[in-house]
Amino acid sequence: MIPAPLPSDEERRLARLHALAVLDTAREPLFDGLANLAAELSGMPIALVSLIDADRQWFKAGVGLPGVSQTPRDLAFCGHAILGSGILEVPDALADTRFLDNPLVTGDPHIRSYVGAPLTMPGGERIGTLCVIGREPRQLSAQQKRQLAALAESCVQALLLRERIVQHEETGRRAAEAVVDRLRESQAFLDRSGRMAGVGAWQIDLPTGRITWSDQTCRIHDMPEGHEPTMDEGLAYYAPEARPVIEAAVQRSLADGLPWDLELPLVTAKGRRIWIRTQAEVEFEGGKAVRLMGAFQDVTRRRETDAALAASSEQLRRFYETTPAMLHCVDMQARLVSVSNRWLETLGWQRSEVIGRDVASFLAPASREHVLGNVRPRMLIEGQVEDIALEMLRRDGSALSVRLSAIVEHDAQGRPQFALAILEDVTEKLERTAELRRERDLRQRLERQARELNVLLAERSEMLDVLAHEVRQPLHNAQAALQSAASALAQRGEATGADPLARARRTLGVVLAGIDNTLAAASLLAGARALAQVDGDIAALIAVVVADMPATDRDRILIEHDRDLRTAAMDSGLMRLALRNLLANALRAAPSGTPVVLRVRDREEPPELVFSVSDLGPGIPGDLLPQLFERGVRGPAAPGRVSHGLGLYIVRRVMELHGGRAEVESTSESGTTMRLVLPQGPVDG
Repeated sequence: MIPAPLPSDEERRLARLHALAVLDTAREPLFDGLANLAAELSGMPIALVSLIDADRQWFKAGVGLPGVSQTPRDLAFCGHAILGSGILEVPDALADTRFLDNPLVTGDPHIRSYVGAPLTMPGGERIGTLCVIGREPRQLSAQQKRQLAALAESCVQALLLRERIVQHEETGRRAAEAVVDRLRESQAFLDRSGRMAGVGAWQIDLPTGRITWSDQTCRIHDMPEGHEPTMDEGLAYYAPEARPVIEAAVQRSLADGLPWDLELPLVTAKGRRIWIRTQAEVEFEGGKAVRLMGAFQDVTRRRETDAALAASSEQLRRFYETTPAMLHCVDMQARLVSVSNRWLETLGWQRSEVIGRDVASFLAPASREHVLGNVRPRMLIEGQVEDIALEMLRRDGSALSVRLSAIVEHDAQGRPQFALAILEDVTEKLERTAELRRERDLRQRLERQARELNVLLAERSEMLDVLAHEVRQPLHNAQAALQSAASALAQRGEATGADPLARARRTLGVVLAGIDNTLAAASLLAGARALAQVDGDIAALIAVVVADMPATDRDRILIEHDRDLRTAAMDSGLMRLALRNLLANALRAAPSGTPVVLRVRDREEPPELVFSVSDLGPGIPGDLLPQLFERGVRGPAAPGRVSHGLGLYIVRRVMELHGGRAEVESTSESGTTMRLVLPQGPVDG
């Protein structure tokens, strides 16, 4: 504790104080009203008009310290306040080296906050203070400090008036009237201050029953200024439900000397229903209650604000509970204060089962140990945590994987109050991650198998090349030999061997066509065939395809070809294979001797070349149409011929490689038309 040093003008200051003749005088309503008004404006429980004598501070008026009239000067906060001309504010006495071990701080009345405005006389002497005191750390607003300074000036004026009254009370009526005028001016000043603050004063003289209201108290009651109500009238303004409360408060004060501070409903003279705050203390003389005095304030607006705030808080609570997220709030003992509906639904609990429980009880053992040992201490130090992986327990005992983020909320003094947390259910995310990991492993296995398959396909392609050379070449040689033999017999005029040779040549042609289809299908299946799509001569393609047909069938093929169509972008080798299969199928399907028509047409939008092959056969069975171009699908075979189901499959694959399509244009009992559509724009890869 550091006692205040003496002011530099201590002797002059004490002389001015003693000249006021106010020390050790009785209580006076004017100064009591100022103290009450100071307490009301500041919201502090204690307010004093303190005068600093040589070795003590003496209280001319006060509220909140009943039975205390003075304290030693070396303990006085006000002794420090009079050292300067401005307001002295001590927000927290325990944090101020001047006061932290002061007995008035460590003991009764347990001062924690103090604000004192010096009472400065016209000559500059600071004789004391008007001060307010709190038992909690506190700071006043700038407006409250200005109001306190104004009230301190009012105290000075009241002291000066009182001094004049004492000096001139013997001088006669004129001097007395002058003093009364001054008092009225002071009262008007106080009334203006009370009106500005919305606070009125009242007093009941118990021996006479006379009630005195300040002008502001009259205004609150919607009564003219200066109105003096009767006891019954004053009580009648209170709402019926409030009257027993105020009557009981009056009886307690008169019996026990207890003050009151109540908020009650009141109906004014104009019928307005308002809420008022009434405060009172009882004054005794000779052990007998002689006076009730107090403050009176309209708190309707504040009550409405509190109600609106409560409604807003309730709305916020409902919003918090119904938000589509897992939220919970815990106090500083980690007990659940509130949880969202989504939290309850996800974990399977009822709200009544979880509120008040330690949040750690809803964690799996490993997560509980992690939270208690690491997360909670870190959160208290840093004020927040983010993205903490935890496992919570559902009501059925199953685990739920979550990610937790939380922030600590503090009060005005920086003390932690509660923590707000949001939980993200990551169960599906973890499952997706595991699924992605499985898909990655599967993809790697497939890529490895694809590489192995490519090796096998390369070997297969090599074998196909060997087969094409080793099998087809001897067959072509045999066909050439049969052709030479037939020519030699024809030159010698020997007709007896011509038919067998012709049948042998046809059979060999069928075998070669089958081998070509088999090799082509194998190549297309292996994907080893590169598309060589360049401008090819259409007439030459048709001529080669017709030449591939048996000589006995070539005359049946009718060509409808616009001679203006000379070239087309295509792989001529593959297109030869596709057209050859269509013509061969049509010749087999059509009755012997009937024509097969090959048409070539051009389309502009989009640019396409259309090959169509029409026959007069019995048509394609309806059950075959949906799968006609699939590998292994066989139609009705000609007598003595076995079909492997490769021809139309090869046709479809060839057209797909060109970016085109193979389709049935029409089919019926009187014939079938097959169509190949060959795009003449860029081929998509």
